[in-house]
Amino acid sequence: MSDVSPKPAPSQPTMTSSPAPPKDATHAQLASLLAESYQEKCSLQKDLASTRKRLESLERQLAAFSKSSSSSPNDVAQRYIQEAELRAERAELARDEA
Repeated sequence: MSDVSPKPAPSQPTMTSSPAPPKDATHAQLASLLAESYQEKCSLQKDLASTRKRLESLERQLAAFSKSSSSSPNDVAQRYIQEAELRAERAELARDEA
């Protein structure tokens, strides 16, 4: 069973764009900046995928709860209510006859 308690929204990632490399930047420095950007992209993609899965799960749960709350009581509940009312009537009749 999944957790249905609300969770705080994750803090928004700060889009820290690296400053433009200096004109005399080496290939190694540029490669390092590219690698950092790629890692950040991968991390954000994982966060997005996780958030989407959670959203889909919560939407399914909401649909199920909405459907169950709007439908009429099921047959078992109706039968239980009828039996309880019948027992109450019998008890009242027995009390009146005594």
